[in-house]
Amino acid sequence: MGGSRANYLLVEDGELRVHLDKEGGSSLPGLILQGEAGVLPWLRSCAERGGFLHDAGYAAGALLVQVEARVLVIGMTRWEAWHLDPDPFGAFPAFRDLLEVGRMRRVFVQLVEAQWPGGRVIVASPAAFGVQECVQTDVSRIPVLPVRVETLKGWTDESVRAGLRAVLAQVMPAAAFQRVKW
Repeated sequence: MGGSRANYLLVEDGELRVHLDKEGGSSLPGLILQGEAGVLPWLRSCAERGGFLHDAGYAAGALLVQVEARVLVIGMTRWEAWHLDPDPFGAFPAFRDLLEVGRMRRVFVQLVEAQWPGGRVIVASPAAFGVQECVQTDVSRIPVLPVRVETLKGWTDESVRAGLRAVLAQVMPAAAFQRVKW
């Protein structure tokens, strides 16, 4: 794995524009939770036609936004909290596999959907759609990331949401964090 790089794909008015970010894999969840009002202007300002994307060996995350279809495809290889001090999850190692654990994925997708009214959220591996080798914008052809058997005994949706809130409070800009509909 080559760090926390992320690829961004924007499909608008039938045109594909792309952007890559060397540190985007770490900030992708917080960016997505800024919703349409935060993501679209930013993505429109930096994405370009024919731009280069990181390949599968270097992309820790990817986001595909289809504006007219109101679809978001999220792909994250990892989203680690190890760099935070203190680690708000402490003994919660499953957090590193956020989108593979059923309850955590459900809660995160609900949070994302609340920021993108009327939007549809799909979770896939970045290598399934958002890397240089296989750019894929046909959502029907993107395989959904499988969900692992639930391993979070004793955790409720609200406790998962509280954990996400604690991590995001540390990594998101304060103004953006306050706009999230929890």
